[in-house]
Amino acid sequence: MKVVLVVVLALVAVVVLLLAVLWAGLRWQIPPVVKGVRQLNKRVTNRRVVGTAGSESSHTALIVHVGRKSGREYATPVDVVPAGDDFLIALPYGTTADWLRNVFAAGSATVGVRGERIAVDRPELVETAEVRALLPRGARAMLGVFGVRQCLRVSRVVPVHG
Repeated sequence: MKVVLVVVLALVAVVVLLLAVLWAGLRWQIPPVVKGVRQLNKRVTNRRVVGTAGSESSHTALIVHVGRKSGREYATPVDVVPAGDDFLIALPYGTTADWLRNVFAAGSATVGVRGERIAVDRPELVETAEVRALLPRGARAMLGVFGVRQCLRVSRVVPVHG
């Protein structure tokens, strides 16, 4: 019985330690932690979510972008907050994610949200504090906990009639 208790306590301690490293690494943008989490999401989590992201039944959206070197189309699951004709996407990994660099290089992308595909352009980095009031309460809390300082703002492409 004592051995089982020691093993359980050791496992709990390891989990708590890993969560603390994750939290601190993202909050203070510690490069090896950020890179590790980003790679895990890219190789595991995103591949599982991308099939349903952007659909009517999913809370996760997609940003569809063109590779700046390959010219290939990619789809990356993201959390999108509509804000009028704009969309806000938090940047918990900072500004070095491939999808973000692709959007800036192209100057445009497509946002897939709730079964709708919306062309967007004019990407710009904004301070989270600047758009805080536009974010849902839960998102504000999570972004605060992890110290997310910047968001991407993109604007809906308005068709020109002429």
